[in-house]
Amino acid sequence: MIHSLLVCIMELLRDRCPTLNGMCRNLLWAAKAITGRRQPLSIPRGPSDFGVDRKTGFIPSRPLPKLRGAFKLWEDALQAKLGRHMAEDYRAGERLTSSQWPVLDAMDLVNHVAGSQRAHYVLAYLIHYYVHSMPCKQLKKGTSITIPPSLAAPMMVVARHLRMAPVLTYADTILWNMEQINEDGPMTLDNLRTETLFSGTEDESAFYMSQVQCELLGAELLGVIADVASMHCSQAKDATSIALLSGALDRLTDGLEELDQIIKGIRPTCDPSVFYWRIRPWFVGSSEDHPWIFQGEDACIDLLGPSGGQSSLMHAVDVFLDVDHELRFTRSPAASNANRRADTGFMKRMRRYMPGPHRDYLQYLEQTPIRVRELAEEVPMLKVPYDGAVAALKRLRDSHMRIAVLYVVSAARILPTGCPLAMMVKAMEAKGPSDAGHSIGTGGSEVATLLKAGRDATRRAMLKDN
Repeated sequence: MIHSLLVCIMELLRDRCPTLNGMCRNLLWAAKAITGRRQPLSIPRGPSDFGVDRKTGFIPSRPLPKLRGAFKLWEDALQAKLGRHMAEDYRAGERLTSSQWPVLDAMDLVNHVAGSQRAHYVLAYLIHYYVHSMPCKQLKKGTSITIPPSLAAPMMVVARHLRMAPVLTYADTILWNMEQINEDGPMTLDNLRTETLFSGTEDESAFYMSQVQCELLGAELLGVIADVASMHCSQAKDATSIALLSGALDRLTDGLEELDQIIKGIRPTCDPSVFYWRIRPWFVGSSEDHPWIFQGEDACIDLLGPSGGQSSLMHAVDVFLDVDHELRFTRSPAASNANRRADTGFMKRMRRYMPGPHRDYLQYLEQTPIRVRELAEEVPMLKVPYDGAVAALKRLRDSHMRIAVLYVVSAARILPTGCPLAMMVKAMEAKGPSDAGHSIGTGGSEVATLLKAGRDATRRAMLKDN
């Protein structure tokens, strides 16, 4: 009893006191080890406890306020590059003069969640601009890239505080990369626009905003998931609860079908060649060919760029429907040899690129007593709506796979002409067009193999093979 109480206290302290976060994590781990519990379930939790808004989902309820005081230096640098477009600066061979900047103490930001998020967002864009505007002669294979202390030191502080990787992430490019057209208006798609673009193209803005639309729509899906997660296990099989669960699964199916339509609609607004050659190269993170080095840290090679696999929304749906990406369970049809060769740990690994509270939310969902798939196995009335939701998720992944092939695999074979990222394109051309089976996504894995494995894992969640 005492040990269980200790676990609960540490959970509360960890969430309420950012400055005690590291100590609380260690004590919490020890308390859980003693009790044998992975997550305390005695304290009712809701999405808002994890930074999830009822209307906007994982997107903040208001755009992140710009940094002030000494930190305005970073904002001004980003705005200067935006004014001329980062791609144009690259063509002109201009780079940040951040090595001459003072090293600011970002500890002043960590007591403010929005300030920490804004700092991560601004610094991540500046770091990627710094790295990818280096002349190609400095980027021979195996050459490490040292991030200047003025960028590296504060980024490591805010990244550790937010418990996410010190690199450009999905959160930076989608969740935090927007401003309101009318500041007094609502946080709706028609009143939002992208704030930061690498290429300065409408295609890049359309690419981001299609995902913003998915995230805003996803707030309703998260509400459905939260309603089910809050149910008591003892009530789950009564007639009223079964009807509620069936309705929740039907609403989830409708929402996933809407997401599917949004993904299918990206092609007319974002040209695949523009995406692959003018936008995507800026996303690349640290790699074995060019490991990044932050001041006082070892070389980092596991710092991938932003990827749709980092969307906490899709992870939440997977958790709710019990999709097994790691092939932990024996399900039908059996995983193919290609599925087994795929990176089965990819989705789990993508969680470290999420803001810490969002990752905590996924862990919380994993520990809720209501297991929808298990209930659907036991209750005949739930099998059809459950399979309907899984089928909708599979169709969504089918569409995503077709888009990825178009924008990455096929686009890689068409070399551009007149691209402003001339030197970067020349370096990519030297490697040759990507083979269809080995095109690498921004998350660092082979696109076709990875997405097929994710699609097949979703299919295997169905109770009746279809």
